[in-house]
Amino acid sequence: MAIYMCRLLGGHKHGEIGKVMGLEKTSSVSSACLRMKARVAAERKFGRRARRIEEALNKSQKRTPLGERVSVVGNEDCCS
Repeated sequence: MAIYMCRLLGGHKHGEIGKVMGLEKTSSVSSACLRMKARVAAERKFGRRARRIEEALNKSQKRTPLGERVSVVGNEDCCS
């Protein structure tokens, strides 16, 4: 979920996310993000949970360790 939110809300590149999460390959970040995106779309309960987390993060108005937070709510191609 953290990788998905970094990409969705922060718009961070796969390499940046991987470095912070301790992953060497950007493909690992991409795969995790795509799996989460599919799960959010397929599972109603999980999707609601993801939206609640997203809303809480948007309300927090804090900066991420990766840089400035940029809200891109509704960005359908966030994990491409």
